[in-house]
Amino acid sequence: MRSALRFLFLEMNFLRRTIIIIGLILTVFCGAFLSVVSVRNDLPVGIMNMLDGRWLDMTCIVEDIPLAYAKSLGATTVFGRIKGVTVDTVLRTEYGQLDTIQDSQGIEELEYSYKGYFVDYQESAKMFAAYDDTPRKGKWIDGPNQICLSQTIANHKAFTQKLTVGDSVTVGDREFEVVGIFYLTDMLDTHNSLLNYAHFYLSLDDGADVTLNEAYLTCANAQTLLSIYEQTSRARYNARSAARISEKEINRYQYDIIDDIELVKAFFLAVELLLGMIIFFILFSLMSIFYRQRKVNICRMKLLGARNSTITFIYTFITVLMILCAVMVGAALSLLFNKWYMGLCADVFGCDFSSTFNVIAPIILFFALTAVTILIFLRFHRKIRNTTVAREVRVE
Repeated sequence: MRSALRFLFLEMNFLRRTIIIIGLILTVFCGAFLSVVSVRNDLPVGIMNMLDGRWLDMTCIVEDIPLAYAKSLGATTVFGRIKGVTVDTVLRTEYGQLDTIQDSQGIEELEYSYKGYFVDYQESAKMFAAYDDTPRKGKWIDGPNQICLSQTIANHKAFTQKLTVGDSVTVGDREFEVVGIFYLTDMLDTHNSLLNYAHFYLSLDDGADVTLNEAYLTCANAQTLLSIYEQTSRARYNARSAARISEKEINRYQYDIIDDIELVKAFFLAVELLLGMIIFFILFSLMSIFYRQRKVNICRMKLLGARNSTITFIYTFITVLMILCAVMVGAALSLLFNKWYMGLCADVFGCDFSSTFNVIAPIILFFALTAVTILIFLRFHRKIRNTTVAREVRVE
């Protein structure tokens, strides 16, 4: 053990210039890597805080998703369109039937549709809360297999008699009870609703095995929106995001807001991968320098009785010590950079961008670089083991 330590200190003294130069380079890139990791973690949080303060409500729009799965994702409310039920369907009653696809005086170019939405009756109180004070007959949906119709539908000329509360309507192959008739023009004056405007709303029983061809999953905050967006995207559903703001009694929507967050995360992830490859190249170059510069000295240590494992340990220890110092200093630099960058974002966007220190990232980086170092040295260990002592000393 004493001989190993003696060789270790001698080698560190001989290689001090190389250790200092490579150590500084490694520190810079470790600091840059940890800075990018910190920014990638904190910047999306700041953006979501900004969205929470700016937008009234947020929605993830997902295509062709099973109703049961959509309700399991943690959304505040779930509603949407079902082909053959809320769109491209026929409303049948004892007074006649109405095709939801209409045209004006038989002119195909002026075709339009009476579209509806499925709503979850267990969450309907939240959905219709904004319309509680609007004039209507009956009530809003509060149970399964119920339907609320607009007055336009209830009084349509396709029916021989006006529909009223208590009537039955068959939509597709399902029968619904009319529980309410509302005035669409009055609903259009309300600007703080989670629901989209439609000519009718209906509910299904809990066991309904249906697929929402266009599902709207409303979210309490941007974090929930991001989570649902990522879950549905990983499950290979076509998802997009939307948010609403009311300005001067006018609703304005912005779509694909999560794409900005995903783009930021993807950009910084690409930078992380690039810096990671550069750090790997630095380590590999360091190992090569150690081996090539000290090949003759390795042979001398062998002549003095040092074992191959001892020689490998010496250079591995030097490298791991460099990595430890580089990661510690790099972590401190990353904290300073992250505070500066988050402060800059806060000044630019006028909202809170908090800076946090990720303790796990430096630890993971240290052990990852240590593992890479050991793997690289296992490769050079074979060369050290096969080094011909006499030939190297003779050349020297």
